[in-house]
Amino acid sequence: MGWLSRSLIVAAAGLACVAWPCAYLVQNGNIAPASENVVILWDHVNKRQHFVRDTVFSTNAKEIAYIIPLPSQPELAEADPELFISVERAWGSAQRGWEQRGRAVGWVGCEASIPGGIEILEEKTVAGYDATVLKAKDPAALRAWLEKNEFPLPPAITQWAEPYTKGEFVFVALKLAKGSVATQTAEDVREGRDDQGPAFRTGALRMSFATDQPYYPYREPVSATPRPPREWRVMFVSTTGVLPMTQGQNPLSIRTEGSYLVKDDQAASFARLAGLPAGAVRTPVVITKLTSSDSTPRPDKDLTFASTLPDNLERREPWVLLVMGAGIALLMYVSARFWAKRTRSG
Repeated sequence: MGWLSRSLIVAAAGLACVAWPCAYLVQNGNIAPASENVVILWDHVNKRQHFVRDTVFSTNAKEIAYIIPLPSQPELAEADPELFISVERAWGSAQRGWEQRGRAVGWVGCEASIPGGIEILEEKTVAGYDATVLKAKDPAALRAWLEKNEFPLPPAITQWAEPYTKGEFVFVALKLAKGSVATQTAEDVREGRDDQGPAFRTGALRMSFATDQPYYPYREPVSATPRPPREWRVMFVSTTGVLPMTQGQNPLSIRTEGSYLVKDDQAASFARLAGLPAGAVRTPVVITKLTSSDSTPRPDKDLTFASTLPDNLERREPWVLLVMGAGIALLMYVSARFWAKRTRSG
């Protein structure tokens, strides 16, 4: 491995990430997520994240509803569910090629009357959801709006929402659109739980938003009753590999299955399936697979990502290494500015 590769490894190891909060699934009757599949497309140049989520719910309730906090107002759109298959297939092909050389590495709808303190930014129906994007001045205002719009609330919603309202986050409130029916496949039926009801899959929702650092909505309110375990998988697409990081007291139960360079022509395909313009996914294309068989409970965790080098880096062209180095250096610069500002304000 050359001097440039060694330098990038040192830079990646020393990268400090910005801690962003995460999403919470609002319990609605007898409802729970059976699995979460997410594709994250990260554009480090424009500091824009495309978060595509496909969730399977085990439920016998009449409605599916949840709320997600984000650092800035998102663009909401429906993505082609083929994106999940395409990214997984590209990652698997690169992994098999690397293993064959013996070099695989295992890595650990809104009311007309709006409660005070609420600003409605957008309303639309997308991916089978009635979506409302809003800002709340404080947790009490958010609670009042959720109650008025018949979102069932857990007791800890106020404590959970406080850091988001203080940080001027926006909230994406989602309900299964009236008249729409979530799809149910044979696989979904197998994922259902007897105590929660059959499993259904909603549409693939893309949320694209500006953020200094990529992140995953992960933190959840403290629950009085234990939540059932659920499968969790994230396919992270960027110009570098990533490692998951959290802030919190509980140990992280996420495994990094591997990070691999894939063919550059995959960039255009991923952008098209996500409903993005050509060039939205940059090259070189690196996919990191993150999994957990039990991602609960997670009341105090904010999931972030640190840049690192992919496994199959040997014998790559110098320009590939330079692009990766630039991406890692940019993340380090942004992180340093964030922490310096936070220290001054504290």
